[in-house]
Amino acid sequence: MIKNLLKRVKNEETINLDNVSEVKKATKRSLKWSFLAEIFSKLAIPLSTIFLARILTPEIYGISTAVTIVVSFCEMITDGGFSKFLIQHKFKSEEDFKKHFNSCFLLSICFSILLIIFIFIFRRQISALVGNQGYDMVLVVSSLQIPITSLNALYIARLKRSFCFKILFYVRLIYCITPFIVTIPLALLGLKYWSLVIGTIASQCLQFPILLLISHDKVHSRINKYSLKKSFTSSLPMILESTVIWACAWTSTIIAANFFDQATVGIVKTSNSTVNSIFMLFSTAFTSVLFPSLSRLVDNKKEYQNMFFSIQSATLVIMIPLGVGLHFYSGLVTDIFLGDQWKQATFVIGVFCLTKPLMICFNNFTSEVFRSYGHFYSSILYQLVLLGIDLLLKFTVGRISFEWFVWTTALTDIIVTIICFIILKLRYGISLIKQLMSLIPSLLCCALMIPFVLLGTYVGGNIFESIIQACICAVIYLCILRLLFPRLFKNAISYLKRNV
Repeated sequence: MIKNLLKRVKNEETINLDNVSEVKKATKRSLKWSFLAEIFSKLAIPLSTIFLARILTPEIYGISTAVTIVVSFCEMITDGGFSKFLIQHKFKSEEDFKKHFNSCFLLSICFSILLIIFIFIFRRQISALVGNQGYDMVLVVSSLQIPITSLNALYIARLKRSFCFKILFYVRLIYCITPFIVTIPLALLGLKYWSLVIGTIASQCLQFPILLLISHDKVHSRINKYSLKKSFTSSLPMILESTVIWACAWTSTIIAANFFDQATVGIVKTSNSTVNSIFMLFSTAFTSVLFPSLSRLVDNKKEYQNMFFSIQSATLVIMIPLGVGLHFYSGLVTDIFLGDQWKQATFVIGVFCLTKPLMICFNNFTSEVFRSYGHFYSSILYQLVLLGIDLLLKFTVGRISFEWFVWTTALTDIIVTIICFIILKLRYGISLIKQLMSLIPSLLCCALMIPFVLLGTYVGGNIFESIIQACICAVIYLCILRLLFPRLFKNAISYLKRNV
């Protein structure tokens, strides 16, 4: 099997990246494997959560989350945008690429060692900062994965650049099965938060030797000053963007760690990751084609907008009813994915599900518009505005109570959606009326579906009856959509078929 993988890598690397037709063929060939990898990875999170949430308490998840905040930030620094640089930059030759790869490798190692030393020296202060006093050794042990994770990112970037997505699919499978072969057994043995820490480290360690073996790039200690400088300076804007995105992703959790206890932090983070996993599982079919589709049409405004609305409307008619349904069946979602000891998560999941469709269909789409036009710094400024709004609401309204803290996330999502409407209209000339009109079909069909949802929740029943009721409501929604808006229905189905 290893020989076949090596042969496959060698064949894929013969692709001429300057030849448009070859790149298109490679892209088309890679879509299926990229999509499958995304599906498996997004399935792995909720499936492992179903088991782990019944073994571990919210407090244990809170301890693990606080550690993850620090480690994920360090991993972002050590990668330093190097992986994105290796994928996007146009190198003069394969030899030129190898020089830059070597420089990125050495920089990642140096940053990783410095950060591990820094974490060890200031472990108590850092743990206190994220509300994790007394668990500083957990942080130190978790930091050992930083160099492995950053190097994995470089090798994965190498394979992505060569369109080796089938090989990446197998590598991703290793990541997906690790919770089932490492984390869950350790949790059953009573290792508590250590099971999560060891499981995360194991997922990276299991990938590294395989990535190292199938990549024939030889790393040496000889430093090329030009490539070292080029790699670092070209990655600086990406570091800035990654930092802002990281801050936006972890703001709620960091603030919750300072406002509430560890159990509450665990509830907020686990509820959010559960909701994200469910929505990403359904939205991947649409969002995976968004950036490449828009990028090809930036010089044709009419076709660009047609493609934008085509994908957005297809995403809305799936995401909006999914959010409404999960809001009303938030108790069912909690029972299935988390279990009895997570009852407080029902409220959090219900609130997050209401506005998550807006973030996917407007915030994420606006970010992809920035990327497609190459408006890099506009994207950073936009993310900073979102971060500022979230911080303002969290430190004012969010301080009142836990319930208000959760509702500020929904309020932020609504304000961000309004900002997206304005940006897309003023900056890119995308019709405000069309944006609003794209919401009407899904909202109308949801309004007609809600009486059936309320009837189902009123009748109640056990978990299996509730699942059947939810499925019936979904079928009713699709029938209403098919009847009232047949073109939208067919459009959404076409994107789903494209990835099968």
